Amino acid sequence: MTDETEVRRVLERVKDTCGIFNRTELTIVEMGLVQAVRIEGGDVTVRLLLTDPMCSFFFEIGQRIREEVLALADVDEVHVESSADELWTPERITPAARERLATLRAQRLATYGLRS
Repeated sequence: MTDETEVRRVLERVKDTCGIFNRTELTIVEMGLVQAVRIEGGDVTVRLLLTDPMCSFFFEIGQRIREEVLALADVDEVHVESSADELWTPERITPAARERLATLRAQRLATYGLRS
């Protein structure tokens, strides 16, 4: 039987769409976008916090979540919901991801001769 730890493990492979476009390559787990995982038999629900209530990438992220989670044993259906009562905040980013972002930012500033 699939458990929450296993679901969260595969969610670590789902990249945040904005991170793909801006080349930070952070996952939804590193970003802290996963608010909750609920498992009832073969049905899995993943609840996400959005960075913006009008996030245009929600459906694409949801599709990638469904693909990853459906590949797990005993999963029949995957539902992806957005939280209506709470938005994502930068404090949710994992410490390791913060370090990677700081390094990347410093490299980009140096490359383009900019100051922070």
